[in-house]
Amino acid sequence: MRFLATYLRMESNVEAAEFHIRYQDNSGGWVPGPSDWDIQAVMKVRPEDLSRWTEEMSTVGADSREGNVFDGWPNWGYSLLPDDPRWQVGSKPTVFARQDGSIMVAVFQPEGIVMKRAVKF
Repeated sequence: MRFLATYLRMESNVEAAEFHIRYQDNSGGWVPGPSDWDIQAVMKVRPEDLSRWTEEMSTVGADSREGNVFDGWPNWGYSLLPDDPRWQVGSKPTVFARQDGSIMVAVFQPEGIVMKRAVKF
């Protein structure tokens, strides 16, 4: 979890996680610029902690694309789920987004699963 916490803010304790991080450090070269990233993570947390992951976010539809930044939502999250009974999801997620569109979170309440994607391009 420490490695993931380097790139993604942890809003509660995480029991287990699967993730994919793409980070481009643009600070070097001829013309330095801001870094880019696309962080995709699924995390198993206590169901009572789920609301902490969506504070200051608004509910959006599961098909929301927020300017095409989240194309493929939420298929990328399902592809990260391990083939393990404790990761099975049978419910539909409630999907949230930050107002600036840089973070999207899907929570599966009964299962205690959070899918979180943070991007900056």
